[in-house]
Amino acid sequence: MREALAASVGTSQMGMEADSEHAADRIAAMAFGPRLGSLLIRYRDANQRRWEREAVAMIAHRVVRAHKISQQIGLAVARCALIEWSQPQCSTCRGAREMMGASLKIACHDCAGSGVRRYTDIERHRVIGAWGGRVARGYDLALATITNAVMTTTGVTRAQLERDKI
Repeated sequence: MREALAASVGTSQMGMEADSEHAADRIAAMAFGPRLGSLLIRYRDANQRRWEREAVAMIAHRVVRAHKISQQIGLAVARCALIEWSQPQCSTCRGAREMMGASLKIACHDCAGSGVRRYTDIERHRVIGAWGGRVARGYDLALATITNAVMTTTGVTRAQLERDKI
């Protein structure tokens, strides 16, 4: 579903045929989900960076309201969470999980062969400018907000496309 939505959002080919699902169908179905989920899918999967500002503002609004932190810190928390969510791959192996040695493949030492980067609290503090207590809980809320919005939008899109097939 993720790949199909990404391809749909980035295409200029919106042709319609009665018996098959096309880009226009997927984009229309995605509109039934939460706006934040649609923005995030466009941002990450279709590489449409112009949606970043609006998505960050929506996430930050929720974090600031829930944890009583400043708008500036809320925006930094939202931006940090968005970066970590959209770029989870290890920066050393680029998500491949292994590196090529002289003539053999070895597990990446930075990610222990998982392909996923482990961001530290020190890195988050450096990006956000603060860490601990309400900021850490705000970060957790930001990640949960991102995950929930994308899952909900994907589920609604899938259900809408299934409904249209009947």
